[in-house]
Amino acid sequence: MNIVVKFLFLSIAFLAQPSFAAEKMIVAINDIHESSQTFKQSKALLQQIAKKMGLEIELKVFPPKRAELMLRVGAIHAELYRTTSYGLSNPEAIKVNEPIAETPFNAYTTIENSNIKDWESLKPYKIVTIRGFAFVNKYLSDHNTHAVNTIEQAVRFLHAKKADVFVSDPFSIRETLQSTKLESTSIHKIYPPMTTLKVYTYFSAIYPRLAKRFSKALSEVKKENVYLGVNFREQ
Repeated sequence: MNIVVKFLFLSIAFLAQPSFAAEKMIVAINDIHESSQTFKQSKALLQQIAKKMGLEIELKVFPPKRAELMLRVGAIHAELYRTTSYGLSNPEAIKVNEPIAETPFNAYTTIENSNIKDWESLKPYKIVTIRGFAFVNKYLSDHNTHAVNTIEQAVRFLHAKKADVFVSDPFSIRETLQSTKLESTSIHKIYPPMTTLKVYTYFSAIYPRLAKRFSKALSEVKKENVYLGVNFREQ
């Protein structure tokens, strides 16, 4: 990113920052539909946390890479679900200590009788990935990858056989297949999961006090057994 483009982005982001004085917090969730169960459960969880914090929390959908850039400049307050790998590429971001959920990540493919069983076994295949998904850098840095911006783009890329494999959580995939009417395609899930990761909320470095209040509220919600977080375990 050259200096002029970076300056323009920072200027726009500054003007777009939500009013802190209004006691309203903007939290990003990556690349899902607002009608999805994941979004609804996440919103319900944030409503519980908002009550504890005494402010309003608005959940908004952004592509992963855009959300990452917005967090860096404080144009949003937090990202709701990110793995620990996110902190490696964004060391200034504030990670809430309490994990907000845990999710499996499976490989998806249209190839019948593939030899996929672990990250190493993916090397012969062309893999479609999502820009801004930090765990990709950890597990797929030596693989043949092609990056797109959204999960829907990745699913369509896989469906068109422009890639062999896509690694994602099963809930995002299921909701994307339903919304795109691609449920009956030859895309199938590989068992067992490639990995299972805890996910955390990350705050912009500009809002350390909000991060502390959010962490306290999340812990209280869990202790009171009214935790309404996303059920990332398969039914």
